[in-house]
Amino acid sequence: MIHRKKKNQRDALWEFKNEFYVDSDWRPWDKKTEEWRYNTDCCSWDGVSCDPKTGKIIGLDLRRSSLNGLLRSNSSLFRLQHLHTLSLDYNNFSVKDQMCYPH
Repeated sequence: MIHRKKKNQRDALWEFKNEFYVDSDWRPWDKKTEEWRYNTDCCSWDGVSCDPKTGKIIGLDLRRSSLNGLLRSNSSLFRLQHLHTLSLDYNNFSVKDQMCYPH
């Protein structure tokens, strides 16, 4: 059975994965999140690093993962409170401009 806190981390990562679509035209070895399986230990997922003592997710390396879509300010990614390193380079994210400009 998965510890409750680890389940929360896994759920946050799974939601993050599902916030985007994977470009089918990209090379198959660049589709890290496509290999993730929900009922497995998220610390074993490609691109995920966990603290060996606590099991908390401390690193996420999803560069070149063929992720496409809107990166939202309320993304489930921000629920990973122990994250020390994050790499999302070479994906295709868009952001919604939420700034107000004076006329």
